[in-house]
Parts: sequence; structure tokens; C-alpha cells
Amino acid sequence: MNVLRSLSLLSAALGLAACGGDFGETGDGSGGGGTGSLRLVNASQTGFLDLFEGNTALASSVALYGASSYASLSRGTRALTVRAPGSSTSLASASATVARDDHQAVVAYTAAGAAAGTVATTLLPEDEALPTTNNAKLRIFNTAAPAVDVYIVTTPCAALSGSAVAPTAGSVVGLQNGYALLAASTTAYRVCITGAGVRSDLRLDLPSFTLSNQRIVTLILVVVPGGALQAVALDQQGTAARVTGP
Repeated sequence: MNVLRSLSLLSAALGLAACGGDFGETGDGSGGGGTGSLRLVNASQTGFLDLFEGNTALASSVALYGASSYASLSRGTRALTVRAPGSSTSLASASATVARDDHQAVVAYTAAGAAAGTVATTLLPEDEALPTTNNAKLRIFNTAAPAVDVYIVTTPCAALSGSAVAPTAGSVVGLQNGYALLAASTTAYRVCITGAGVRSDLRLDLPSFTLSNQRIVTLILVVVPGGALQAVALDQQGTAARVTGP
């Protein structure tokens, strides 16, 4: 009987291991072992930024329009602060729930209408599934105001007024709900960003934006001094870079 009981316990243990990993894991990612990954993206207008959990630096001196490398954190809820290098004063705070093997970006930005030096944060998940071959995925994060329409086209933005083409992303405020699936191309697209519902109200013209095969990218729209829009392309688990206009 002891032998049979031992075999039964061994079988149960093997079954649990095959179903997904470490013992004690819960559905919300708060139990068991494992780590997740977190990084800082600086889309603000305040120069270099640091990211801290308590007194532990997770990212240091992240340049404007840049992204840090990932910091590895154990699972659970993390209280984060964004600071200027060398300062103990918090410019912004964020709460991140870290789950096993996940990737998140803390985007620091200056919201439209906010006072100079004011920083806000939004967490962007970075584990979107790859699109099928010959496609790409694009998501818009509009930190500006008001809402915008985003057109991904092959013709000049000036041609939108007489065109019936629908926006790729319409009336976007904040983070777009989900990604748009687009045909990948080695030839650059043109990105035209207008006021919502007003094709002639061109806010930003990006003449060369490549959506390569299976690229997953978030286009972050930020307000620069003077009120104009600027764009930062954040590749999933990749680099961040300013996208220039004409």
C-alpha cells in the first residue's frame, strides 16, 4: 500500500508540473516564483529621468525619447516613482502589477495643458502576440488633447481632404484600445494625424514610417513646448526613437 501511495503522490506532482510551473502560483500572478520585466520610456519634456522602487533604482538617466533596459522584478504589486537624476523628489508615481514572464513599459510624459515639469505615467503592456506573416501591428498612445484621427496612407497628407479613406485609428484619446493590423511593407508609409473628424486639420505629418514584417509598435504622441505634436515609436520589447516630420 505504501508503494501505491507513493506512486499516486508522484503522479499528482508530475501532473501539476505539466500544467504550468511552480507550485503556489495563482491566477493573478501574486504567488509562487518567477519574475517579470519593467522598463522606463521617457516621453516627457523634462530631460533625463530615473525610475525607482523605494530606494532601489530600476532605470537611470533615461534620455528624452529613449527607453531603458528591463529591470527584473519578482511578482506582485510594485510602487514606483519617477525622479530627476540625483533627486529624491518624486515627479510622478505609478503602481505596477508584475506577473511571471511579462514585460511592461512605464511611459513618463507631460500631459497636454499641464504645467512645465509636470510628469504623468501610464503602463503599457508589451506582450502582444505576433501578427501573421506579412502583417504588422500598430497602436496609438495619444498623450495630447483633444482627440485625433490617424491615417496610414501612401499618398501625401494634403490629399486627405478629397479622399474617402477611413482613419486607421479614429478619435484616439489616451491609449488606443487594441492594435490595428496592417499590411507590412518594405516601402515606407505616410502617417497623417489630424483633429478627430476634420481631415483638413493636420496636426502632424510623418512622411516615412516603415511597418516591417511582424513589427509591433506603439506610436506615442506627445506635446512639445509651443503646443505642437511630436511622435515617438516604441517597438515592443525593442527600442524607442523619435519619428521626424517633413
